[in-house]
Amino acid sequence: MISAAIDSDSVESVSYVPPGGQEEEKEQRNVAKVGWQTLARAQDTPARCRNCQHGDRQSMCKKESNTAKSRWNDTFIYTGRHERGHGADNADRSRLRPQNTAVKVVLRTISPTFGATSFETFDTRHDTKSSRMIVMLANVIWPIALGNAASLLWFQDFCTSPLLYHAHSVAGATYRDFLAKNLLWSDRKTTLAHRGNAVSLIREQFARIDFMPAQDVEKLIFAMIILGGNEPQTWPLVEMDLPFRPHIALADPMRILGHSKPVMAYQNAAFALVHRQGGLHELRASGLALIIAIADMLNAASNLHHPVFPCYRNAHVVDALPENIDDEEFLTSARRPGIGFFKLPGGLPHLAASVLAEVACLDRIMSTFHERNPKGQELVTLLDARSATVHRLLSLPSWAELARQSQEDSHRAIYETCRVTAVIYCNAVILPIPAHSGWNDRLTAILVDILTTAKFETGDVNVSALRIWALLIGGIAAQGTAQRSLFENALKRWYAAHGGSWSAIVESLKEFIWSDRACKAAGATLLHRALFGSSAP
Repeated sequence: MISAAIDSDSVESVSYVPPGGQEEEKEQRNVAKVGWQTLARAQDTPARCRNCQHGDRQSMCKKESNTAKSRWNDTFIYTGRHERGHGADNADRSRLRPQNTAVKVVLRTISPTFGATSFETFDTRHDTKSSRMIVMLANVIWPIALGNAASLLWFQDFCTSPLLYHAHSVAGATYRDFLAKNLLWSDRKTTLAHRGNAVSLIREQFARIDFMPAQDVEKLIFAMIILGGNEPQTWPLVEMDLPFRPHIALADPMRILGHSKPVMAYQNAAFALVHRQGGLHELRASGLALIIAIADMLNAASNLHHPVFPCYRNAHVVDALPENIDDEEFLTSARRPGIGFFKLPGGLPHLAASVLAEVACLDRIMSTFHERNPKGQELVTLLDARSATVHRLLSLPSWAELARQSQEDSHRAIYETCRVTAVIYCNAVILPIPAHSGWNDRLTAILVDILTTAKFETGDVNVSALRIWALLIGGIAAQGTAQRSLFENALKRWYAAHGGSWSAIVESLKEFIWSDRACKAAGATLLHRALFGSSAP
């Protein structure tokens, strides 16, 4: 018998009858429901039917009963709580939330509600590794990614969906290896079995995709996003931190979701299914739309691509202005953030200049995090504005995509220098994205090519300020790459032509996107090294 119970009062136990038993037919029609009774009572949710596995793996994912309302398809009100770190206040983030601060798992009383014929389930009498894995996922990884409420609901699906059970088990193994910086779990027989079973189930479900209910399609999408981001061959064992000081530490979803380069075959298939379902706002699974929106933004920012989906959050940086800031001075004065983008000769296209100024404004607000420590709704609003602003930046057209009229009025080198450098800054300071995914190598290679091959108007003081800004941001981000020495040489040539004190240079940088706390120390070290060699401190 396989049973599931958490704290005995919260989850109802279920029984499993082996194939051929007298109650097999009854079990196939009505597998015992699994759920959190407190939530069921709060929502007055009826009993739900689940299908369990009997015999071959081909029977594992039979169509769920359409006569019972699935929790996966329930509406989940979740307004903005998608990027906060573990422990942030989310008291009013949803109408579904656990009573405790996280999903409390008792190791000896938990196992899936479906059969597992290929290997033992994670009943601790047989598989202590899997039982400990779910403790890590439900109490550490999931709350960091989307909060405690989503963690609770994901745990239910872990216990009731064979596909998500196998996919999350694969993810748990790679998370554990990533945290331990050692390949101990990902290549084990059990993890490979989980991966193989998940792939088999995905193939089976694609074969009948036209007949699957929406909630099953969403589970399929979620499983592919999970598997696509957890291939152990795509991430290094040692993290690489850049010299920047990000406004928000990496202990948030960017570290969890950005810890590896995604397998694009999985991600592209998942995105295609999202479009087939009608887009992000048509998804009903808890946290799924947010996870996909973040994955889309991470992939776009890491590769200098446009996002696949429209912006998920309708927010603007103005919404995040602190109460003690003078709006007029902050947004319209001669010293407002990003004013340098409006001074460039020839002028940037209006949309590009406005978006770059928004990024500068967002950076100025976030640079005060260490002083104000925003919490609650203020933090939610600011992080929503962060996602929306970065999405607008990534959606700017490349030079080749600009209308001919905009090209005639602008300058290719200036336009692309602004766009690429701003994306690098966002990746390193505003989001930030872990550098071990390789984004810094790819983007700094693009930037150094622009800076070394294009012809700038060397006599214009604003163009000179733009170049030193791009060289410093790109040079700091290029640490550990082949481009680092190229940036150092370019900085040395720039300084020989223009000179000036470090304080004067910093003042000119503030007209673009620059935070002293995030960049000043690393920038000074880089310039010193460029001028005086490896003896720099």
